[in-house]
Amino acid sequence: FVVFMAVNWLLAPWLKEGLRRYYCLTMSEVLVIGHSMSEMGIDRNLLAETLGMTVSKYCMNGAGTADRLVIIQHYL
Repeated sequence: FVVFMAVNWLLAPWLKEGLRRYYCLTMSEVLVIGHSMSEMGIDRNLLAETLGMTVSKYCMNGAGTADRLVIIQHYL
């Protein structure tokens, strides 16, 4: 158990960075937060090309105001 916890603690930053890159959640100049309809309706790549800025899109099914606050805190 102790070995597992030590390995988990050592690998966590590396795994977290990989997940951030996979979901395009690296620190960007523009952050789009919304619900599942935002996921389908907003083209992150087109928005990034048009604005000439890096864009991250963070969406969650059924996200209300409280959920969006959690999303912002998680992103930061």
